[in-house]
Parts: sequence; C-alpha cells; structure tokens
Amino acid sequence: MRKFTIIEKIKCFILDHPYIPDEFRQKKKGPLLLHISDTPSNIFPFIKKLLQEINPQYIVHTGDIVDNIKLETDERLLITYMEELEKIVTLIEENSNAKIYYAIGNHDDEESLKNYMKKGYVIKNGIVNIEGYKFYINHYPDQIPKGVDYYLFGHNFSPHYQKNQHIGLNGLISVNIIDLESREIHQIQYPIATNRFRRMEKGKISI
Repeated sequence: MRKFTIIEKIKCFILDHPYIPDEFRQKKKGPLLLHISDTPSNIFPFIKKLLQEINPQYIVHTGDIVDNIKLETDERLLITYMEELEKIVTLIEENSNAKIYYAIGNHDDEESLKNYMKKGYVIKNGIVNIEGYKFYINHYPDQIPKGVDYYLFGHNFSPHYQKNQHIGLNGLISVNIIDLESREIHQIQYPIATNRFRRMEKGKISI
C-alpha cells in the first residue's frame, strides 16, 4: 500500500481538504466504491468535499459513524450522538447518489441510524454483492467467510492486507477507493488530527 507524501499531509492539515492524487484522476474508470470508517464529527466537512470530488457509485461506512462520541462507554451521550448522526447521514445522502451501506460499530445506535436514513442499508456484518464482487462488511477485523473478494472493516489500527484471494482494507487507517472495473485501490489520507478527534492517539487509545 502506498505511503502518503508530506505534501498530501500538509494540504489535509492546512486546507482540511482531501488531496486527490493525480494518479487516481488519470487512472479512474469506475464504478467507484468509497470506504470510510470511525468518522468523528470534526471531519464531516472533509467527507462532504470528498464525496463531491470522488462522486462514488457505492459508499461503505464500517461503523462508529460519530467516533468522537464513545456511546458504548457513556450512554448519556445518546442525544448528542443523535444530533451529530443526523448531520452525517444527511450530508452523505445530499451529496451523493451512491448506494450506501452502513455497518454498526460498538459506538453506534442502530435504531437512531435507521430513523435518520432515507436510503441505504444497515448491516451488522455480512456479505454484500457489488458489481460482481463479494464484499464482507464488518466493523471489526474478525475472521471472515471463505470465498469473498474484499473485507472492509475499521475499529482499530489493524493493517490493510492481501491474503489468498481476498484483500482486507481498514477504513480507519485511510479512506479507501476501489475502482470496480480495474480493481485498482487508491488511498486518501484523513485530516491530520483525525486520530486525536477519535481519542485514539498513542497512549490515549479509546476504541
């Protein structure tokens, strides 16, 4: 998997804007699948810009949709979570015509998500067929069924990998874009402070 350049990181830090590599713009064919995960509300503007620039046909969010609010450890935050959840669900739906899939993370409330959605699918974990490929979608980097092409997950810093016939991609580490025609995978850096917003900095990890 490619490393991000200093220029990419500076642009994300200063402009809070996704840096789309020229390589991606030149090679993309589509349809495109956008994979994100563990998104704190601080980066919602970044996600809006990302959707507008990429224009994906499929979006997979692998959970912890408002990741700065650790709902599993403090249920009193539910109202605040719901307010921010409505913002991101509305943002995604208003800025994309994509087919949307959400996995439920340990800091998510499934009922609230379903109430705010006007389109899309909620999956705790399971296989979804997209453009002839089998995607296993799960918040956690767990064991997967045989015969899948891609495993999309989040939750912690487990690395991307390729094993046997399938590819595992962690949407917490990077934004992942899969070109479903060429099977090219492109990764985009999250804004620099994203892990701090997630409260997942080294020594202060809260997942």
